[in-house]
Amino acid sequence: MESFLADVGYACRGMRKNPGFTAAAVTMLALGIGINAAVFTVTKAALFAGFPLVDRNDRLVYISHRGCCVSYPDFEDWRAQATSFEGMALVHGVQRILSDESGFPERYDATEVTANTFALVGQRPMLGRDFAASDETPGAAPVAILSHDFWERRWGRNPAILGQTVRINGAPTTVIGIMPEGVTLQSARAEMDTIGRRLESDYPLTNQSLLPQVQTFREFFIVENEDAIYISM
Repeated sequence: MESFLADVGYACRGMRKNPGFTAAAVTMLALGIGINAAVFTVTKAALFAGFPLVDRNDRLVYISHRGCCVSYPDFEDWRAQATSFEGMALVHGVQRILSDESGFPERYDATEVTANTFALVGQRPMLGRDFAASDETPGAAPVAILSHDFWERRWGRNPAILGQTVRINGAPTTVIGIMPEGVTLQSARAEMDTIGRRLESDYPLTNQSLLPQVQTFREFFIVENEDAIYISM
């Protein structure tokens, strides 16, 4: 310990005798810390940010067999026996054909989920009800929750579709809920462009040609400096 303290003291005396070296060392250390922090921030946001509409999405993980599928019986065993998770849900992308009393069939991308999926990620329908445990029991009548976009496009936001029966792949299915509208990047950009042009007209001296840009994290931080960022990492 005495030897170590002596060495440190010698180093401190040496740095006092060479202030130029000390300044350079401190500057390089500060630059190193700053660059490291910036790279970590970019990497974390670009690679691990997750879904923006899911609360605490950094805690959302995917479980699969070698990146692919899992059988429902295996999933039930996982959910029954695992104690490391707050909850576990099954999500399965499928294609379905929907028809209603209009007689016009439409193929669309759908998602089959277990009853607890929306509750697990902190979301709920804006109209109607969420899935219940009884909806996934064997022999239960098929039910569906509509995305806001599909509801608007197919039924013109008519709430009367709630409780109605449609046919999904020929099977009578009751519509029990409608999810809230998701704000798209395009709509946000359009809104801010309109506001920017209004301000440009109202305050031409200060706001001429100053239109707000709405960018994703990747567009703002990464795209223009992509090569430099990845080289530095």
